[in-house]
Order: sequence, then structure tokens, then C-alpha cells
Amino acid sequence: MSKYKKYITLLLLGFAGGAIFVFPYLKYIFYDDVLKSLGIGNADSGLLLTAYSLGCVALYIPGGILADKLSPRISVVASLFAATLLTLIFAFFFNFAAALGVWFLMAFASGFVFWSAVLKAVRIISEEKDQGLMYGIYYSANGAATAIINYLCLKVFGQAGGGNHGLFMAVLLMAFFTGVSAIGLMFFLKGFEKSETKEEDKFKFADLAIVVKNPSVWIVSIIFFCIYAVYTCSSYFTPYLTYLGLSSDTSAELSILRINMAMMIASPIGGYLADKVFKSTLKWITWGSALLALSIVATVFVGGNNIQLVSVLSINPGWIVMSMYGIMFSSFKEINVPVKVSGTAIGFASIISYSPDLFMNTVYGSVLDKFQGAETMTAYKIIFLSLACLSVLSVVLSLCVLSRNKAKKVNLAGHLLNQ
Repeated sequence: MSKYKKYITLLLLGFAGGAIFVFPYLKYIFYDDVLKSLGIGNADSGLLLTAYSLGCVALYIPGGILADKLSPRISVVASLFAATLLTLIFAFFFNFAAALGVWFLMAFASGFVFWSAVLKAVRIISEEKDQGLMYGIYYSANGAATAIINYLCLKVFGQAGGGNHGLFMAVLLMAFFTGVSAIGLMFFLKGFEKSETKEEDKFKFADLAIVVKNPSVWIVSIIFFCIYAVYTCSSYFTPYLTYLGLSSDTSAELSILRINMAMMIASPIGGYLADKVFKSTLKWITWGSALLALSIVATVFVGGNNIQLVSVLSINPGWIVMSMYGIMFSSFKEINVPVKVSGTAIGFASIISYSPDLFMNTVYGSVLDKFQGAETMTAYKIIFLSLACLSVLSVVLSLCVLSRNKAKKVNLAGHLLNQ
């Protein structure tokens, strides 16, 4: 594959990857508006992501295996068309019961073959020495897509007068972008009818043991869990700033800066740090997780009730976590996961990595519903301090994997000397 085509492919896949996940994470931008329009509370809002995550957890492994067998074109394009259809269903059957069903079925569109197929494609077209940067570029395009789409949705929402009609128009725009992505990739990925994996490297069911029996895959999956938990629950900075007195529109715009813009800029920076500075994704995750814990604590305790200072400080955790989230799957090369099982490994790791959506939003929503009025600040301190603790756990586990890798190299060197 030419260098030109490689980067264009990364950008197109990144845009599609951003577009398909805008709708399931609708509350990142329209948190209060979704609650009002559907007539639900914080806990019910969490249930939507729980339903989505339940579907994803059930589908990650079979989706990963299928992604190792199907062409990227079929996997990606079919998933995008399915996401478009489901988004339109929600727009025209706007109620909580329909929303639960749509969020669950969205797992088939985004968490089944699409997720593993896209990430495997990034690994296949990347060179070993620059995988961190390639994943960073993918997530940069991902962030650009979500930033643009969310910004346009906010503008459409406002121009439509807000409320149910405004949200309806915003959701229609989300469906438009996934549909356009599907049509574009249907033509662009014509040369990807067959896998670029060599015949001898194709997945066999017996190879599943390679993934399951690797202890480092389990540990790295828990590290991913910690990183993703902070990423997905950073959405609580949006209602937190609203609680402190910031307008909902300004808070939503800051969310775009904290997550979407961070994905676009911080992801390739994280890739550069991992490849060129630390020479290891796991080493950067160790340092990045430590900085992440400090940034979360600073937002809650240094900022206090100073809305301007808190607004600025709340941006830091998003940028730090995105510099790691955007490249975390590039660490597979450090724990010796073969390319032929990378789709399956991604599916396996994703069951653990993305399980925070199974319960954390529902739990945190219940905490917010329980501690109301004068006690609301207590709820937010519980949420953010628990996320800081997960960041510390990521530091500890990353050091464990690095220690295992070092021990393996020493043992290998000793074995070679003895021969």
C-alpha cells in the first residue's frame, strides 16, 4: 500500500469511527437535554449505556473472530448502514422504551465486527515502528469527526429552538453523517474485498488459546478498563460545570474541547510520545496515568467553587486520557500478540476494557440522584475521586507488565548465552 493511500485510509476510517459513536454517547453533549426530552433521571440515563454495553460485551469476541474472517469493506460498510437505520428509528420513535431497544441494538452496529475490523485494519496498514503514531492519527481523525459533528449538532439544536424538536434535528444530522461515511467507504474500500493477512497467518479457532493464555493480555485489558472508565465518565464534568453555575451550552462546548478536540490533537501527541520519547506505549501509559490522577484531583479540590478555574482545569483530564486512550491498542505489539489473532484479541480485551459502561454510568447516576441539593458536591467528589483511584491502578498494572517484559528479555538472553 502506498504511503498516500495509507494515510487517506486512516483518515477515512477515523472519520467513520467518530461518526458511528456520536449517537450512542449522545449524553456527552446533550446530557441535560436528553434527560428532559425523555423525561428520565440520571440513573435511567445510565441505563441506556448499560443496555448498549451489555450488547457490546456479548458481541466483542464473536465480532472479533468474524472480523478476522470477513473483509474490512463488508464489516465496516454494513455496520455504518445499520447505525444509520437505528439512529433514524430513535429520531422517529422518541421515547425511553424505544431508546433502550435502540441503544442495545447499536451494539450490533458498532461493537460487533466494526470495532475489531477497524482497529485490525489500522494495525495491518501500519509499520511495526510507528503503530503508536498510526493509532494516534486514526483517533485524531476520529476526534475531528466527533468534534465537527457534535458542534454542528449543537448549532442545529439551537437553531431548531432546542427541546424535543431541536434534539430530533440533531439526531437526524448524526444519521446523515454515518450514512455518508458508509457510502464513501463502500467505494473507497473496493480494494479491500479480501484480507491483507497472509494465508498462513489467518485466524483459526485453535489460536484463541494464544490470546486467553497470555497473562499480559489480561493485565493490559484491566489497564484499558481504567483508562476507558476515566474517558467515558469524563462526561460528568458537563453536568458538574452546570451545577457550579455554567450555562448548559457553554458546558457542552467545553465537552467538545475536552473530549473531541483532545481526541483530534492529544491522540497523535500520545502516539509520538509512545513511539519517539518513551519508545513504549506502556511506559507512556504509566506516566500519563499518574498525571491523569493528579489532574482529576486538581479539578475537584484546587478549583473548588471557582467556576472559571474549574472550567479550565476540567479540560486537562480529557486531554491526558485521550493521549492514552487513542493509542492503547498499540501496546499489543509489546506483549507479543500475533497479527492473525489481533481482531480476536481486540474483541477479548474489549469485553474487559469497555465494561465500565455496564455499570459505572448507572452507579454514578444513582449517586447523583441520592445526593441532591446541598449534598450534590459530595456526589461529584465520590465520582471523580474514584476515577483518580482507577488512574493510580493503571500506573501499578502498567509497571507490572513492563516488569514482566523485562524479566522475559533477561530470561531469553540467559537462554541464548547457555546455548
